[in-house]
Amino acid sequence: MESRGAGTQEEGAPLRLSPAWMPWAFWLLLVVVLFYGALGVFGRMSEYASGPAVVRLGEGGPVEILAALPGNYRPLLAQGMTMRLELQGFAHQYQELRIEELGGVLLEPGELRESLGVGLAERLVAAAPVVVVRARAPSGFFEAEGGRLPYFNGMRGTVSVRVRSERIAARLIPGLKQLLP
Repeated sequence: MESRGAGTQEEGAPLRLSPAWMPWAFWLLLVVVLFYGALGVFGRMSEYASGPAVVRLGEGGPVEILAALPGNYRPLLAQGMTMRLELQGFAHQYQELRIEELGGVLLEPGELRESLGVGLAERLVAAAPVVVVRARAPSGFFEAEGGRLPYFNGMRGTVSVRVRSERIAARLIPGLKQLLP
């Protein structure tokens, strides 16, 4: 009895390991890899400075938004940058505002109380040094839930300012920062 050739293909015949769906799986995998490769090269990741904000109404003047952003982002902030305000109680209802005034110094929590007064400083809770940013609302109303609602003195919210943006591939592989603008 000869057992040497049992269970094997004849000599010279190709060995077929793949089922009928293997070519489709190859092309699908290739498309997925190319898609995510292109996303890594062309897609961008942004970094945001976020902090608490409070609405301050002047005497017949414009509506002012005061925000306390983390002090470590101060070198990256500039006047004219866009600040995105989300008021408490109005989730995902954003107001786009321009930064009009930017604090020149970083304030500790105690200095913040002295600078803004106890009432406003308590609404801008800070545990680390912050920079105070001011913006003006274009009107005394904001758009939310399909209608125009008035601002009120002391309303709280959160602001975000995009301070940095880089390609996803450069974030994952820092050595690519010189190659990818």
